[in-house]
Amino acid sequence: MYQAYSDGFCKPNPGIMGIGGIIIDGDKTLAEICENLGPGTNNLAEYLALIAVLRKSLELGIQKITAYSDSELLVNQVNGKYKVKNKGILEHWMQVMKLVNGFQQFSFEWIPREKNQMADKLSEKAYYKRYEPR
Repeated sequence: MYQAYSDGFCKPNPGIMGIGGIIIDGDKTLAEICENLGPGTNNLAEYLALIAVLRKSLELGIQKITAYSDSELLVNQVNGKYKVKNKGILEHWMQVMKLVNGFQQFSFEWIPREKNQMADKLSEKAYYKRYEPR
């Protein structure tokens, strides 16, 4: 089973967003994501980081994956335990749901920040990169 870790960084909040993610097969790193996405919020950064790792996983042909995040809000919204009340986040939640449907098997779990250090470091590193609008 493949694993994907994602994290969003925003300073201040709202402020400049950095996203980080890593896709792993056992002890082998398949892909890393490290992007400065410009202005936004912490919750938006968390969603955009997850979207990026899910997209990349599908591009790599991965069909079974467990994703991890240290954002309780994100994990609980994606898993259907919390409603998405923020209209600005709703479109990103819908995008996540569409991507999730592309996998044969998908699970999403909350982990403490200490266990998400790889993605956390990539998201913070991304924050310091120069922002280049798409």
